[in-house]
Parts: sequence; C-alpha cells; structure tokens
Amino acid sequence: MHEWLNFEKVVARIYETISPKATVKHNDFIMGYNSGVKRQIDVSIRFKEAGCNFLVIVQARNYKNPADINDVGELATVIKDVRASKGVLICNAGFTKGHNSWLLLLELIYVMHMMLKLKIGKLL
Repeated sequence: MHEWLNFEKVVARIYETISPKATVKHNDFIMGYNSGVKRQIDVSIRFKEAGCNFLVIVQARNYKNPADINDVGELATVIKDVRASKGVLICNAGFTKGHNSWLLLLELIYVMHMMLKLKIGKLL
C-alpha cells in the first residue's frame, strides 16, 4: 500500500474514534456547488447537531516538507466549493510560518503534526 494512502486511512480511523456518532468516509467525492465538478476529499465527516447538518472535510498530507500557504489556499477553495462547515489540514511534516494568518482569516482548523503522531502511534 502506498504510504500516502495508509496515512489517509489512519487519519480516517482517528476521526472515527474521536467522533463515534459521525459518518466518517475515506476518499469521498462531493459535488462542488460553484465548480460543478466532483471534488475528491481525503476524509469527510458528517454529523447532525441541534437539528443542523455539518460537513467537515479533511486533507491529509503525507509530505517530506511542511505544508505551505498554497496547501491552505487549496483547502479554502474546496471548503467554499463543497460548502463544508469547516476544513482540517493535517500534515505529518508540520506547517510553514506563512500559513498562520491565513488559518485565522479563513477560520480553518488544523492539527499539528506532533498531535497526529501521538494519535497514530496509539492506533497502529
């Protein structure tokens, strides 16, 4: 199995574990409202709370180098296109400094690579 595929599957398992009432799907395809194109989503998380439906999309990046502002911008575009409630960018190599202000402005959630490594270690 490819390393990146295994990484995505582990991320999906983490979300299944921490969100047992949600529907977690690895390698989901969601139609973009603006683009009219099916978007490939590494992990989608759907749940209902207080009578409202929520969609969280996760991009899991198994990179040798830290994710940068381009990765954040790509996620922001997909969040808008599929009308997700939130987006999560997970990168095993961490993040460059330039992403911080974008994350605040776009209200994205991101998980630091050290937290991910701890969770992965528990699931493997």
